Amino acid sequence: MAFAHPLRRYQALALDAFEARRAEKRERCYVVMPPGSGKTVVGLEIARRLGRKTIVFGPNTAIQSQWVRQWNDFAPPKPAGTETSLTADVTVLTYQALCTLDHGLDELPGVDPDADDLDADEPDDVAEPDDAADPSASTPAASPIAARRRHTDDLADRRRRRKLIANGGDRAALLGLLHPNGRKLIERMKAEPEITLVLDECHHLLEMWGYLVQAVVDELDGKVFVVGLTATPPGEMGAREAALYSRLFGRADFEVVTPAVVKEGDLAPYQELAYLTEPLPTELAYMRSQSQRFDDLIADLMSPTFASRPFLDWLHQRVIERGSHSGAQVSWARFELDEPELVTAVLRLFLAKGFKLPDGARIGERHRQPPTTDDWVAMIGDYCDGFLERSAAPGDEAAWERIRRALPAVGYILTRQGIRAYVSPADRVLALSASKGAAAQQILDLEARQLGAELRALILCDFERAGVELLAELRSVLDAQAGSASLIVQMLVADAATRALDPILLTGRTVACSRATATRLIAWCREQVPEIADALGAMPLGTAAAAGSGAVPAAGSGDWGDVVLIAPDTRWWQPRNYVPLITRFFEEGRSRCLVGTRGLLGEGWDAHTVNVLIDLTAASTATSVHQMRGRSLRLNATLPHKVADNWDVVCVAPDEAKGLSDYWRFVRKHHAYYALNASGEIECGVSHVDPVLTPFGPPPVAEAAALNARTLARVELREQAYAEWGVGTAYRNVETETIRLHFNRSLGLPGVPLGGGRRAGRGADKRRPGDGPTIKQVLKLGFAAFVAVAFFLGLGEDLGLDLSSVLSFFGIGALALAAIFLVVKAVRFVPAARTASGILKSEPSGSLERIAAAVVEGLAATDGVDRTLGSAAVRIVVQPDGYYRCYLDGATREDSRAFTEALDQVLAPLESPRYIIPRRVVDPPLTRRRAIAFVIRNGLGMPGGRLIYHAVPDFLAANEKRVAAFEQAWDREVRGGGALFYRDPKAVGILAVEQGENPFATESQMRTLWS
Repeated sequence: MAFAHPLRRYQALALDAFEARRAEKRERCYVVMPPGSGKTVVGLEIARRLGRKTIVFGPNTAIQSQWVRQWNDFAPPKPAGTETSLTADVTVLTYQALCTLDHGLDELPGVDPDADDLDADEPDDVAEPDDAADPSASTPAASPIAARRRHTDDLADRRRRRKLIANGGDRAALLGLLHPNGRKLIERMKAEPEITLVLDECHHLLEMWGYLVQAVVDELDGKVFVVGLTATPPGEMGAREAALYSRLFGRADFEVVTPAVVKEGDLAPYQELAYLTEPLPTELAYMRSQSQRFDDLIADLMSPTFASRPFLDWLHQRVIERGSHSGAQVSWARFELDEPELVTAVLRLFLAKGFKLPDGARIGERHRQPPTTDDWVAMIGDYCDGFLERSAAPGDEAAWERIRRALPAVGYILTRQGIRAYVSPADRVLALSASKGAAAQQILDLEARQLGAELRALILCDFERAGVELLAELRSVLDAQAGSASLIVQMLVADAATRALDPILLTGRTVACSRATATRLIAWCREQVPEIADALGAMPLGTAAAAGSGAVPAAGSGDWGDVVLIAPDTRWWQPRNYVPLITRFFEEGRSRCLVGTRGLLGEGWDAHTVNVLIDLTAASTATSVHQMRGRSLRLNATLPHKVADNWDVVCVAPDEAKGLSDYWRFVRKHHAYYALNASGEIECGVSHVDPVLTPFGPPPVAEAAALNARTLARVELREQAYAEWGVGTAYRNVETETIRLHFNRSLGLPGVPLGGGRRAGRGADKRRPGDGPTIKQVLKLGFAAFVAVAFFLGLGEDLGLDLSSVLSFFGIGALALAAIFLVVKAVRFVPAARTASGILKSEPSGSLERIAAAVVEGLAATDGVDRTLGSAAVRIVVQPDGYYRCYLDGATREDSRAFTEALDQVLAPLESPRYIIPRRVVDPPLTRRRAIAFVIRNGLGMPGGRLIYHAVPDFLAANEKRVAAFEQAWDREVRGGGALFYRDPKAVGILAVEQGENPFATESQMRTLWS
């Protein structure tokens, strides 16, 4: 057999990696490729080359069907099987076919029951609010609290099983959890002499079945070649996930990122866009009521009488004193490594309160944010665990209890084992806010006006309908179906503009739409599938509810008006049949909007015409982002310049406790995802949506409207985005760390000497060619001339010469001396004036270029970066928002990170540097007169300005050899002086005055680019 089409370049590279593995006699291959790049072809071609009976496992039936269809592109044709009998050469199954559990098992031997909870979505032991209803006031069946407790018990039981499975254990014990059908499947695989096991979208192993599949692989040891295929980069895994992947696959054999596939022309270019909303007034009022408890707790904590040891005293001991068990002080570097969350929280608090920062602390972008609820909880948890829990002092138990009662309002539970999180009511309000549906309507309306008949929009939600009754406290705040796909369809059908798009609800159990759309859809389906023509029809959702079909929203969701359900009474109407059918209806433009769940349409489902994705889900893993975005990136043959708009709708309430939880989900979604930014660069993280969005917090609420206006405007810039992607152009497939810098005060003119021909500190004897003689040298020359004249005067008298002749001789000597002095000054003035003239013609980024050049040259001279890198590698790009992006062109990611970190340290306020180094800062002259005056002063060695000290970067300050190398680079590029050790008396005085000052009001941001 052979694949009937040419392989793409990166598919061939992936197969080369497989062949290298096979040549090494390795029985594993792990390939990372984005959705739409052809992973299925790679997996089937590997199976074909191995020539063994092949079993493919995928996460759902949509992906199962995709593998079967793809196998038809291999010739001569052979059918692929979908039955567990394994009679076909290639059998495609879902993970559930193997990993269905025997639910009769109550005891799970060999597994640690005390392992950490992996799915802490709900509290198991939340204390009811103080004003909760008395459970005895109503019957248990009618009590909301009783219902919630039953629901909590069910969740706890499910979590116990998941916890036990996901933490691994004895192989026999794990395999014993399987349903008998799963065990029979394993026996059939063992009966084969050799097999190829393909694990598609194998990131799903981490979510549930990882250790079970590992047990199966171990059971088949010696006869199985395992192929792992995923779109999730291995670098995004946690420690436990990485350990499991290491056992199953080792390392990634081949990896290609989404931008590379776009550049190759095999995926469509895309724009990542976001729309920020605020909770509705009723929602915001509820959140404020929840925040009040926590705000009151914070106020109490700041009181010196809160406990026997006040909260701030405890923080001072932990962060400033940092005493170890032996009594010695823990170094700041060690403490920061051991307690990263606590350090971030404390530095944010100290900056906000104006407290003195700990020695050694370096302030970065992440610290220049007000402390969040999570920051407060990190500090409170440390206080409870380190002090209150262990204290026997009177009143400290009451303080601990005061904290325990306040934390559930913001989604945390305090136990004797520490603090753990769950999805709080405030989290739910933000995730399910009605403002999101309204924003989706606005986005959809704008995209429809721009794209017209070409629009193909997909709206993804987490669930079709709410399956569990809302918490009693949220019933008056949120719709009973808040956040559901069903409610979104209802909203779209109720609006005239979006109803014209013929939106259809498509899930694994429901197809619903407006009556008008249903009429056209049913007629079309009868033509496409005549055998179900007589069964097709539509019924109002209310009728379906009365009939108990189960395929409708739960009670309490309001009047569903014009929305009807299509649910023919025929066995043919199954998701595997009707999903492709409705997809074709959509692709033909008969409907321009599908609404569904990420479980069905967010992974494995293909519609090449999708060009707008609106993500309303709460999913925030790298896996979910890659999969959902993959739905819109397929090429469309009828639209050669297709550009997909991928939208996130984010609800924020920054002034409320937990008011940023939806924003943090948004940040996690984009953490490892590359997209085109506003400058036409391909950037990682939320800043590619808009520069004002940072991984550490949203912009002020007042700027949200302007942000939304900018992102909505990009809907009209598809052609520009297509051009900026540069489809078909060369790329290097490298990631580069960069630093974005903004100076709110002038960085000063470049290359200004310290003045007076003198150097400070260790570099006092260093001079450049062309600097000209110093004033001291001129005075020495003048003194020598005076002595010479005096000598000749005395000699003339001894020889009897005429006094007038002597005086004439003296006059000539004086003139000669004056001429010598003027020549000396001219020699010195000319290069100084030339330098000044060049300075005045330089760009505003000139000083930054010089400083960056000194940094890279110092690093290269000391092996901090590759020795071939120098000032020529420095790139500074002016950004549209006034920032400068600075990076090293052609450097590895490690070298570029070393450079940006060092440059950030040089330009940051002086905190606790080991060495400091001077630079004269002269602000650019704003008028011609001032420019001429500057040239004259500079030529006379008196440039003016002020002396500023910079920190020597940590790497270069590690020892005297590195410091000396940096001094040379600094003197060559910046024309500064020598470095001063922090214990030098002069340095002590400088730091006492300037420590913590930010002379240029510098703002820095670390960002990663791909090229």
